[in-house]
Parts: sequence; C-alpha cells; structure tokens
Amino acid sequence: MSKINNIIIIFTLFFSIYSVYYTSNYTVHDGYENLYILPLATIIMGGYLLIKSSKKFLLSLIYIIYFIRYSLLSFLVVKTGWYEGRSYYTPSIENFNKSIILMGMELIVVLISYIILLRKKDFDIYKVDFRFRHISPALNQVFVIFIIISILLSPLIIDHITFLGIGEQKKLNELSITQTIIFFMLYLSKFLLIGQTINFFYIKYNQKPLNRYLLITIILVLVINSIFIGLNRMDVVLAISSALIILNNLYKKKMKVYNYLIFTFLLISLYIISLGRATFSYQITSNKLALLTDYLQIYFAGIYNVALSLDISIYIKQNVYITFLYDVIRPFLGLNMLWRPETLLTSTELFNQRIFENNQVSQIIPLLGQFYLPFELLSVFIYPILIMLIIRYFLQKVFDNNLTYSMILIVIVLRAIITIFQNLSIFINELSSLIILLSSIVLFKNLLLKVSNK
Repeated sequence: MSKINNIIIIFTLFFSIYSVYYTSNYTVHDGYENLYILPLATIIMGGYLLIKSSKKFLLSLIYIIYFIRYSLLSFLVVKTGWYEGRSYYTPSIENFNKSIILMGMELIVVLISYIILLRKKDFDIYKVDFRFRHISPALNQVFVIFIIISILLSPLIIDHITFLGIGEQKKLNELSITQTIIFFMLYLSKFLLIGQTINFFYIKYNQKPLNRYLLITIILVLVINSIFIGLNRMDVVLAISSALIILNNLYKKKMKVYNYLIFTFLLISLYIISLGRATFSYQITSNKLALLTDYLQIYFAGIYNVALSLDISIYIKQNVYITFLYDVIRPFLGLNMLWRPETLLTSTELFNQRIFENNQVSQIIPLLGQFYLPFELLSVFIYPILIMLIIRYFLQKVFDNNLTYSMILIVIVLRAIITIFQNLSIFINELSSLIILLSSIVLFKNLLLKVSNK
C-alpha cells in the first residue's frame, strides 16, 4: 500500500510542477499573475509528505485536498480560461491577488501547524492500534433504545428520508426545531448502526475467522448507507469513509477487493444525491471542462470564490465581530434558539448577496473569507491552527474507546479536515449535534446504571 501511496504522491508532484509552469506562462487574466504560487505551495507539502510521512493518513488526505484545490484547479482555470464564475460582477483585481497570497500562506501555516501539533498523532491505517474497548451491556442497551426511538420518530421527517434517492421530494419544507432534533437523531443512529454492525461481526470473526463475517458486514454497511437522511453529499462521504478506516484497520489486506466495491458505491451515491439536488440542471457553460472547473471553484473554495468573499468587507454594513459571533452561534444546536435576530445576516448570506444580489442562498462562504472578515491578515494564522487543535483533540479520543464511539469521533476528525474548503459554521452544526446527542446517550446510560444498582 505504501508503494501505491508513493506513486500517487510522485504523480501529483509532477503534475504540480507542470501546473507551476503552465500557470506562470499562460495566465492571461488580470489579478491571476501570481497563480503559480498555489501549485508551488502544493509541491512543498507533497515533498514533505513523500520524504517524511507518506503513510500518514491525515496528512495524505489534507494533501489531496490541497492538490485538487491548488494544483488541479489552477491548471484548469488557465486551460479553460474560466477565470470568473457565477457573480454578476467580478471581484476586484486587488482581491484576486490578495486571495492567491492568502491561500498560499494558508497552506504553509497548515503544514507548520500539522508538524507541530499533529504529526506525532497521525497514523498509518494498517499499523495503528486504536485499542478498541468492548461496549458495556448498559451502553449497548442505550444504543438500541436510541435507535428504536429515532426510527419511531422518523415519520415526522419522512420527506427527508430516502433509499438511494427513491422517494425524494423535489421541494422540502424547512425543518422545525423538533424535526431538526429528530433529523440529527436519525443521522447519529445511522452511525450507531454501522458501528454496532462492524463491532458485532468482528467479535464473531475473532472467535472464528470466516470470510463470510466480513462479507455480511460489508453488505449491511452498504445497506445502512443506502438510507439517505437529507441530501448532503458530505454526510454520505463521512459515514462511508469512517467505516472504511475502521474496516481496513481491523481486516487489513482482506479489505482490498471490498475497498473498490465500497468506493464504487460511494460514487453512485454522490451521483444520485447530486441529481436530487439538481446540481447538474444549471449549466453556466456548454464547455464540459469549464463546467468542471466551475464546480471545483464552488465546492473546493477556489480563487474566484475566495476573492468574492474578500469583497464582502468593502460593503458590509453590520459589525464584523458580531457577524462572526452569529456565524458561530446560529448553527450551534440549542444555542441557535436563544439568538435569532431578524436583521442580522450570516457571512454566508452576505456572500450569496455578493454573488446573486438577491436573497438566494446556494453557496457557502469559504473558510478564509469567513475568518478574513473580522481578523483580516491574522485569519490565515488563526483558522489553520484552530483546525489542527480540533483534529488533535478528537483524534486523541479515538484511541482507547469503544468502536462505535471511535467511528463517530473519526467522522468529526474528517469533518474538521474538510472544513478547510468549507467553513466553520458547517463544522459547528455537525459537531454540536453529535456531541449533544452523544452526551445525552452517556447521561441516559449513567442513569440506567444507577437505577439498576438500586
């Protein structure tokens, strides 16, 4: 596996070198003159990964994200000439330049923060010993009760639940607070079911190492993942990715064939969800490569979107620090009920106003733009360190824990990494929901133990 990793890293490094050459010689848009800095920064991270940590899972994932975002996307922007995007008015030349410099600084700070805070905690999936503990009977009972309650309540949000997209409603009403809680209960139950399934059959496998236990596990994990709760692509990616990490750690080489099967299932699931979200219905250009570039700009926070987010500071009329505080509180499950101002807008809403000049909200503000609004230049030092600290904290909790909890904690770690090209509000929404519900489960377990001891 390490040979495959090295081949992938070497290939991406050669592509990044070519991207530096291509972008430095063929860029023709004002503000993009320094575009070569981004693939050049990717080479620095890729070189470190190849020399020092080619088997480290977290750094490999971070590197792949930056390769797509900085090297591949930069090349495609110049190749297709798709320097702009969906806004009626292009960002200023100054902000194009500034976004490139800030993005380059971001990668360097991320790498340095990783080396200082996370390098010793990072792991090789096939060699690490997570030291999974057995689930206590009391906790197992609570898991079962929680899952049953969630299923019984599921009819209240039935329009948001589909099996492989079958039965999905084209227009979904906004969820009430009660429905939101049920939504996240079902979301957590999905992880609990996957974790319990893996744990149950692995115990069987240890007692009698028959391949059928792994096959049954894979089938059940895919069936559970076929139940879509909402139409968020990342929810499917995180559930499957977390399960894959656990399964590869437990079964190692026996997962080789199944990895391809699960990856194929993931691609099909993403395609189905994209159809449900009508992702492909709006095509801003007939050029397929330019259209791909446009999608990558949106979903991987490309230069154009970052430059747009920097524009917000020019015309914002509300306090930038209050805006940032609102970005933190509004997605936080529970706290969002305490503060719901009618006139205050989130940075994402301001970002969409900058793009569409109306109330349409279909894109998220990049993390860099979200932090730049209150912190300006300091932003590229604050959020990379913050993300690495969050990853470090939850990664430590993965070890010496029961398998089901560890799987959910891995989801949080993966979500934190993905936050690099999303934003803080999305991470807070998922984190607060999972932590509150998990804490409720632990509290209920403790109460159950106290009652049973009496």
